[in-house]
Amino acid sequence: MRKRYDKEFKIEAVRLASEPGNTQAGIERDLGISQGIISRWNRKLLEDGEQPFREKAALRPMAMNCGVSIVKMSVSVGSVIS
Repeated sequence: MRKRYDKEFKIEAVRLASEPGNTQAGIERDLGISQGIISRWNRKLLEDGEQPFREKAALRPMAMNCGVSIVKMSVSVGSVIS
């Protein structure tokens, strides 16, 4: 079964990958997501602006299947870089 990520997770992953010292590949590896997916999410953000990721009603409870909260994720990535 394919993992699904909510809008906030995607936006945060793109933001983390764009921070100085981070790479998309490194963030994808740290989050356990497929290679190249951050590029796709970034492209979607640039194309669609305000409404980048449509959420179907049935998929909203998907939260974060990888078991890592955004707060923990950014703290972990920050501590690796420091």
